[in-house]
Amino acid sequence: MLRFKFILIFIFSIFNIFALDKKYPIVEDKSDLKILNPSLKDRNTLKLRLSNGMKVYLISDKNTDKSAAAISVLAGSWDDPKEFPGMAHFCEHMLFKGSKKYPSETEYMKFIWDNSGIPNAYTASDRTVYMFSINHLAFDEAIDRLSHFFKDPLFDPSHIAKELYAVDQEHSKNLENDGRRVHMVSKEIGNQNHPNSKFSTGNAKTLQSIPPAELRKWYEKHYSANQMALVIYSNKDLDELTQMVVEKFTPIANIGKDPVTTKETIFNKENTGKITYIKPISNIQFLLLEWELDRKFTDDETKSADLIAYTLKRGQKNSLLEILKREHLAEDVDIAFEKAGLDQSLFLLEIKLTDLGIKNVSKVISRCFEAINNLKKSSIPNYLFHEMKTMSKLNYEYQAHQDAFEFVSEHAANLLYEDLSTYPKKTVMPTQYNSENINELLDSLNFSSSQIYLIADPKKTKMKLDNKEKWTKAKYSVKELDKSLQNRLSKNPTNPNIKLPEPNSFIPTNLQMDATKDNFTNEKKPAKIVDNDFATIFYLKDDKYKVPQVSWHFQIKDEIFDEDVRSDVLKDLYVKALLEKLA
Repeated sequence: MLRFKFILIFIFSIFNIFALDKKYPIVEDKSDLKILNPSLKDRNTLKLRLSNGMKVYLISDKNTDKSAAAISVLAGSWDDPKEFPGMAHFCEHMLFKGSKKYPSETEYMKFIWDNSGIPNAYTASDRTVYMFSINHLAFDEAIDRLSHFFKDPLFDPSHIAKELYAVDQEHSKNLENDGRRVHMVSKEIGNQNHPNSKFSTGNAKTLQSIPPAELRKWYEKHYSANQMALVIYSNKDLDELTQMVVEKFTPIANIGKDPVTTKETIFNKENTGKITYIKPISNIQFLLLEWELDRKFTDDETKSADLIAYTLKRGQKNSLLEILKREHLAEDVDIAFEKAGLDQSLFLLEIKLTDLGIKNVSKVISRCFEAINNLKKSSIPNYLFHEMKTMSKLNYEYQAHQDAFEFVSEHAANLLYEDLSTYPKKTVMPTQYNSENINELLDSLNFSSSQIYLIADPKKTKMKLDNKEKWTKAKYSVKELDKSLQNRLSKNPTNPNIKLPEPNSFIPTNLQMDATKDNFTNEKKPAKIVDNDFATIFYLKDDKYKVPQVSWHFQIKDEIFDEDVRSDVLKDLYVKALLEKLA
């Protein structure tokens, strides 16, 4: 009888597998990246493509303290209708205000908060992402509530006025955010035919006349399952997570939406090769150089733009930053490749200026282009690519436990842009060294194609600002670069004092842990290995985490560290200098 019962259960299970398989083909995992951190050894993943086209990435982790979910939609502020700036952002807000199954406008948020969770969402240029984390026991009910955002939202007209106020408050909060103010100025001086020029946040003025029917119409046009990605992270088994996802998310409509693209450039060519002065709210002073890259580099699997950024800011002796510091012109440099939209991207170089740097901003600009031109002349050595690739791989393999909320938010956003089968390999790692891509990118980084911003007090820049950005009222002015600087930059100057990074001898080649009994003990107290007039040094063997990392903790005691103000200032200066030397 037991054998017969087993056969019946087995047949039923097989039937269920085939029945569910029609609703979600399992996607073969073609990413060969492996997590080697022992604390994450029990983590399992599964990739599904639901019958409605939705990408699904499931992560089962018995050691996570919270369950979390995030769903991203390939629809954002660039999809806003011209007559209603901020529509995508307002739609994001309204989806929290109830569904047919859960009509109360506070139901979702209250349920998450009551179960020690965090709910949130954000709207970017080409995507909107909804996410939450919560106690494990409440996860199933939270998932059901989230799924109804995309199955039967109410868009109740009675909630519109209240949510308009919330959007307006969010805009008001951004008025004193210098990063947002610079962003809005860049929109205003950019190509007005590009959707990037739109007022992406919106406020009560731009949104107050939206008919509820128009809001629903926009939602139904832009929210489609085939342009969504769902990430689930929980302590539940993969089978249980699969059943939950198939049941809750397969009913979401697939309208067969194609990604929205534009042939317009983000930059306005009339303002490239010029400098825009912006008055900040806070006491900051930055020089920002931006370039709009060729579209083919937005999803470049070789990550050549990232390699250029990595090379320029690696922090070696005689780097761009060290030269600027030596000349007392700058305190810090940040360089990055940034995805601006689905198929458009920017290359950014940001310098934190000293007062002397503001007075000599032409010299700072010149040093930046000299560093770039050095690379044009020498190109980038292959060893720097392998160094970047090696570290990207090691950082993934030995990643630490991440906060569940941040974890799903990050993965849901990234998953929109990579094929599910290879994810996350192409997001994490470059594929190969490509000298043609590198040289083409470097050639495009010239002053005539750049947008340059100086964000500093006008009293220091001695510049009269004669424009006000429409929405934030940020004062700015667009000016021609100094003629002598233009002439110098047109000759592609180089600088022999700015050097290429040497090979990093500290890049590990073998991270296999020696887990023999002699190397991992159960010692609970550190062993004293040095004890003399100079120092006392303790060593504690790691028998818990077993990752290829060392944790150093230094405590320096000396009579010179008195409690007076001068001593405190000297200590701070010493620590700052030491950190800069070690960076």
